[in-house]
Amino acid sequence: MVMEYCARRGLYHSPEAYPWQDNTHYWMVTSLYSQMTSHNLSEGELRKVCEKELEKMSRRIREGESIPPPRAQLEKIYVPVSPERARAHINQLKRLVKRKSMHALRSVSAPESAALQKEISGKGTFH
Repeated sequence: MVMEYCARRGLYHSPEAYPWQDNTHYWMVTSLYSQMTSHNLSEGELRKVCEKELEKMSRRIREGESIPPPRAQLEKIYVPVSPERARAHINQLKRLVKRKSMHALRSVSAPESAALQKEISGKGTFH
């Protein structure tokens, strides 16, 4: 069902406009599609995720939960990462900024460079 949705999703202006046979199909397939694209899942990995999604949906139905009709969702702007990966990215950005600021310092005169280096390192004060 996910692969069929992938093949035909471009024919509709939104996932909600797709001809879902049941509300559960919408919620499961759009969740699986989102996970598949954001995590670049292989077919085997998608099958494993699909099993978990089926278990979750069947539990919801067994417990008597009413599955709501399709409705537009807000697009996720980012994919959360682990704290370690976030720190590594921040450190990489800091190195890049430092490298660019040091490069900019090379193009100014020696007295100006010394004053700017003091300000960057926090030893000087900004006027």
